[in-house]
Amino acid sequence: REALVVNAAGPTGRPLVLVLHGAGGTAGGVLARTGWRAAAARGGFVLVAPQGADRQWNDGRTRTARGVVSAADDVGFLDALVDSAAARYGADRRREAAEAAFDAFP
Repeated sequence: REALVVNAAGPTGRPLVLVLHGAGGTAGGVLARTGWRAAAARGGFVLVAPQGADRQWNDGRTRTARGVVSAADDVGFLDALVDSAAARYGADRRREAAEAAFDAFP
């Protein structure tokens, strides 16, 4: 599994924002179509855009439009990303947020 990190360099204690792509999308796509990169630069926060397994998330659905249900441990994956961002980029675990509107601009 992978994730794109934006605004990684900077002081410790910065907020962390996770931006999840929509079903069928990609981490790179959600960053390209939204203003999150610029928002991270303006706001000084660490931005992480994870890639869902098979371009989707295991959000508890039993049926999807594509007919494929993910069995990936996305909660574990996202939790590990938060831990990694705190350790590698100095993000503050007490100041984290997740964007679940997918391609919405902040």
